[in-house]
Amino acid sequence: MSDTAAQSPADAGRADATAGGPPTRQTVPRALWRWGGMFIAPRRHVAQLDMDEGQRDGLTLGLLYLLGTSVLPMTESVATVLATHSIVALLSGVGRVVLTPIVVIVLAETLLGSKRGYRGGICLLPLVVVGTLARMLAQLGSPIGGHPLLPDLVGGVLVAALALWIRSAVPPEAADTKEAA
Repeated sequence: MSDTAAQSPADAGRADATAGGPPTRQTVPRALWRWGGMFIAPRRHVAQLDMDEGQRDGLTLGLLYLLGTSVLPMTESVATVLATHSIVALLSGVGRVVLTPIVVIVLAETLLGSKRGYRGGICLLPLVVVGTLARMLAQLGSPIGGHPLLPDLVGGVLVAALALWIRSAVPPEAADTKEAA
């Protein structure tokens, strides 16, 4: 058994990145480790992450949110456009679907602050989970009562609470790191 196979996904991802090898083979297990750790012990977990780790979490979790919650609304928007020949229907459907994760990630980054905002992407986890579970329950015939935007609102509140909870544990980004980028 090789050394890499015996390591945890966290250690293996770091070993690949520091050895100069391609980190792609550990990308998915490392992301799952990062996201799972945020459910178990978010403050402790976020404190032990490397500064450059999870740079694309916001994009990845945003796409997972769209995939988990918006396939049916997007299909309905396209069907409406084909039936009415109105591009406004498509823009309104796409705008409603895409706007939610963008607003919520801006909220998380704002609550974390300018020097800690680089961890805003990982805070989208509650939105993805609540939105996807609510959509799945609705598809199974057990709709959650209330307004159709209720899962998005609940997810947004949970994202804000998570951002405030982990704020003190996120190490501030150094000023020279921003200037180098």
